Amino acid sequence: MIPNNIIQIHSNYSDLNLFERVSVERWNLLNPSWDYKFIIGDSLDSYIKRNWPDHFEQYSGFQTIQKAAIQRIAAVHKHGGVYADCDVYPIKKADTFTQLKSSANFYNLKKHSNYNGDLIADYIFAAEKESGLLNDLILEIFKRTNDLTVKELNGWSGFVYETCSIHCFSEVVFSSQYKPKFFNGCDNHIKDLESKPSQADTYHYSSESWIEDNRFKRDKKNKQLDQLQHLDVIKQIYGI
Repeated sequence: MIPNNIIQIHSNYSDLNLFERVSVERWNLLNPSWDYKFIIGDSLDSYIKRNWPDHFEQYSGFQTIQKAAIQRIAAVHKHGGVYADCDVYPIKKADTFTQLKSSANFYNLKKHSNYNGDLIADYIFAAEKESGLLNDLILEIFKRTNDLTVKELNGWSGFVYETCSIHCFSEVVFSSQYKPKFFNGCDNHIKDLESKPSQADTYHYSSESWIEDNRFKRDKKNKQLDQLQHLDVIKQIYGI
């Protein structure tokens, strides 16, 4: 069984942006009977060293986004429960969208134009404590980041996707022997919330902060204003 833990990770609570802070507080507000854990990512270093000692030197040399991938998996491996990125806004209570009878739960995503295959979210998932699947995933991330290069994966963003983010995550989980349970999409956009409000469990606000040409630069948007606009739309649709 997956324990009723909600796990979120960041460098520090004070570093959260506006949307993240509202989302984090709402996870707490909606789920008072769950054990909520806000974990500073680097505090997991000793757990990672103890459980994957042969790879700790490699982990220590990772960039922030790569470390974050290991940390989120390690946190769920340590405690068991539901993990959500801090920019995942919960629309419903965790009890209503998490079926905690299987050993691992994942959300299917919509098809992406830059990827020929099924995808699942790496920013929200659930698993039991010391999950074998999560252990396999961490080992695969270490392997891929050692074997592949930024150049052959067409740049830094491609390298991250394939080695320690959504593509790697999806390929490992879909090929897993552990038979995890999958739920229909959580990669909602504002138009999805507006057209089918009752079908959304969460809303993922992605700032693409680790991508140099992130969506704020591409679209010439002000980050603070954009966050306020998204929160306002959610309030108009759900009254929350």
